[in-house]
Amino acid sequence: MQTVNEKIYKSLKTKHPSRQDKHLPFYLHFDEISGAPAVPNDSAFRFFENPTRVDQFISASAPNHSYLKRYLNLPKIEQGAFITIPTIHPNQLPTGYIEYHLPPGWPPGKYKVRFRVARADNAPEDRRFLEFGLRVRNVDLLSAHEVTGTMEDPQIIETSLEITRKHSLGENRDERQIYLREKGMHHQFHYPRKVFAETKKRNGYGPEYVFWIDWLEVERVTTEDQPLPEGMQAVVQLLNSEKLVEERSDEGLFVHQTDGIKAQKIRIINPDAGNNDFLHLREVQVMSGGKNIALRGTASQSSTHGNENERGAKSAIDGDMTSLNHTSNMAESGEWWEVDLGREVLIDEVRIYNRNDSPTTESRLKNYILEILDSKGNPQGENYPRTTELVDCFQKFLTQAFRGQAVDQSFIDRLLNYYHSKRKVDGLKHREALTSTLAIVLSSPMFLYKSEFSLKDQQIISQQELAQRLSYFLWSAPADATLINLANAGKLSNSKVLRQQTNRLLDDPRSTAMIHGLVHQWLDMERLDFFNVNLIKHRTYDNSVKMAVRDEVYETSSFLLKENRSITELLSADYVVINSLLAQFYGIPDVEGDHFRRVALPKNSPRGGLLGMAAIHLMGGNGDESSPVERGAWVLRKLLHQPPPPAPANVPNLARLSDKVLTTRDRLKAHQELPQCASCHRKIDPIGFGLENFDAVGLWRTENSYENPGKDQEKKTWKIDSSGQIHRGPFFSNYFGLRDHIASQRDAFANSFTSAVIEYGMGRPIGFSDQTLINEIVKQSKDKNYTLRSFFHALIQHENFKQK
Repeated sequence: MQTVNEKIYKSLKTKHPSRQDKHLPFYLHFDEISGAPAVPNDSAFRFFENPTRVDQFISASAPNHSYLKRYLNLPKIEQGAFITIPTIHPNQLPTGYIEYHLPPGWPPGKYKVRFRVARADNAPEDRRFLEFGLRVRNVDLLSAHEVTGTMEDPQIIETSLEITRKHSLGENRDERQIYLREKGMHHQFHYPRKVFAETKKRNGYGPEYVFWIDWLEVERVTTEDQPLPEGMQAVVQLLNSEKLVEERSDEGLFVHQTDGIKAQKIRIINPDAGNNDFLHLREVQVMSGGKNIALRGTASQSSTHGNENERGAKSAIDGDMTSLNHTSNMAESGEWWEVDLGREVLIDEVRIYNRNDSPTTESRLKNYILEILDSKGNPQGENYPRTTELVDCFQKFLTQAFRGQAVDQSFIDRLLNYYHSKRKVDGLKHREALTSTLAIVLSSPMFLYKSEFSLKDQQIISQQELAQRLSYFLWSAPADATLINLANAGKLSNSKVLRQQTNRLLDDPRSTAMIHGLVHQWLDMERLDFFNVNLIKHRTYDNSVKMAVRDEVYETSSFLLKENRSITELLSADYVVINSLLAQFYGIPDVEGDHFRRVALPKNSPRGGLLGMAAIHLMGGNGDESSPVERGAWVLRKLLHQPPPPAPANVPNLARLSDKVLTTRDRLKAHQELPQCASCHRKIDPIGFGLENFDAVGLWRTENSYENPGKDQEKKTWKIDSSGQIHRGPFFSNYFGLRDHIASQRDAFANSFTSAVIEYGMGRPIGFSDQTLINEIVKQSKDKNYTLRSFFHALIQHENFKQK
């Protein structure tokens, strides 16, 4: 026993030569040391079941011991785990998040993730949200959830996850890491010591343990109840058509069950012969009604290696099962053997006996192809699909892949030839050959691009092309069977039918992708990802808030579409479409739940409409401070349909004034020093100043400040003045006056939205020649009080939508 302990001592001394004996980490091997005291049978020591856990607690320095003790006294930690703001390295106290690594090889697809969670009774009111995502260190946020469950009554939250081949097959296991952690963990990266010190001074131990996690589960979402399109049904049927071969290796026997196929010839092909890979067949039996009918057939083969009488084709149907009685060819690529039964008969089974007298000869029949042919030489049966089955599959698949366009027979013939070449020459099995063939279709221009083949001199798209144009506009997807059938019947030219189909597509959930894409393109929403927000300065902003403010724009537009409300509500409204997380960010009370819904606003609220959305103001800044120029120019472009010209060259850079402590108004006066700048800034700046009550992340403020970044760090604070005058227009005393003026410009806003709808729906930029179309759509929509759907109907019914 003492010898064992000496080995541990020497091992530790080698690893830590500079340490004194009393400082050697013997606790890392306490479970191996003979005579070491056992872990006390006391609840305070119940987590010290292995050396790793002991090391985590010991290496957490003395100032953190009260924090660890607090954790051990928390309720229900035998059943679940608490997480909090991580202020200690996770190697010492891993309470910053809960993680789970998905096993490699899980099939790609959609999954449901559920977790049982509660919020501690003493949790601060502002700490109510959990984040769910992938790769905790890289913060690939997927969703955020409000926790309302209590320790007495926990709640089960369900969210979704989509696994791709990258996640499933990637070598980096972090790609498969899902996590739960508290919202707003930018604290961890910027000032963990400050957070720890502040909270410990307040409560004596450190940040409160807020969330308790009981369990987490992942369930795959099956798609069996979702019908496949006709083209994919044909592919699945053909992929599943190849029969499994029953191999009896001890006898060198391969058995193919054919289930009563009517055929005349059996052919065996050795596609990749080479390196002495002769096609050696001891015997081939063709069973019909329990009898081997091959015995009376006529055998032939592509070539013979050796004596015809000894190695000829008939050796495989002579009934002699000895191993040395076999056929042999010249070992050239594509060698074959065939038996002709003389007439078409019902075949139940084909048995192929390989030469089995040597390991080297047993492997020669490793990649053969069995063809069962009728009297005309056409493949039969499920081991090799009939030509008619392949043609039917290709036609249905191509029709769907090419969005209803007629397919030339020559293209189908080329696919057939390619398939047969892959099987006979390259030696691929049915599934691999079919997959390779269909890959040609999916990489062709007809699939990758939406093609329209109407004659140039006519310039009118066909009914089928109209169905696809309508579907890609409103669903961002190919036309469904209803549209295709109406197109084939020539009914989409009827305006009433076209209006009915437009409403049907807009009522479908698939139209969500359209309205989100349209709004994203129209409002230049990509600017949200152009910069990083200063998280130290804007402490209430984080990745979950970023996701929510983006979704507010999308969800508000979806609400208008679903309810067919006026687009002028995007200029001013007495409601917002938010969830509980965004309500907390905005300071709007009494909103619970993760779903977005309409919430009424009190009078004089700055929210409501695009100008009240944080995302709009975020895009009008740099993540640190607001930019009146960016915001004013955006309003002119998107809301007032008066896009300012590009900035001239050699514009004075405001960075040259960074050492001067100036108000925003004084700083921007530099842009009006040159006449070519002043002409535009007279229009832009007053609007931007009117929005200065919103800070860089869209929160309301009444004061602003500027601090000199130099050594003296001089700071100036001033009360925001949001008054101004629209260029050649009215005065406004504050933001609300500016918002009222912009909301009165309904026609200008409708022109801006119409231009966006045309660009999105027609798939091309707006041109000078489109002004008549814009005017007509705006006029029709105005008669409908600018309801959102009226713009879509006006464009789709217009003759321009039916032309190239």
